[in-house]
Amino acid sequence: QAELNELPVGTFIRSATSAKRQPLPMLYRTFAAAIALLHGAFSLIVVFGGLLLFRYPSLLWLHAACVAWAVLTMTTDMGCVLTSWEKALWLRGAREPYAAGFVEHYFAGPLMGGTLSHRGHVLIGALVLGGNLVVYYFILRGH
Repeated sequence: QAELNELPVGTFIRSATSAKRQPLPMLYRTFAAAIALLHGAFSLIVVFGGLLLFRYPSLLWLHAACVAWAVLTMTTDMGCVLTSWEKALWLRGAREPYAAGFVEHYFAGPLMGGTLSHRGHVLIGALVLGGNLVVYYFILRGH
């Protein structure tokens, strides 16, 4: 409760039934969903974006930075800032955030029907890195 009172005044509305100020939960849920979509797009670019490099090889360094970040967050316990932001916004939007990480919640869970161990995260990170290194090899060899 005290945490909610520290929000800027502009984020509150007055309820007709209560004089208490309440946050705009729908706005927070919208932002959380937008971050989830952005995070999903980033994940798809990391996995499949290397194929775009055959058409736009100048984007290799940008893509490599995205891959490095994704592999780092998948293989270490560092976590991703987008996941933290999304979960915080779900809480502010009066929704319980998922307990697992982004990849586990949106991809591994629905596709594999279970949870990922740390070894599973490392394996996914290694596959993403390996697949993209193969693409980079062919891109750099062709130019």
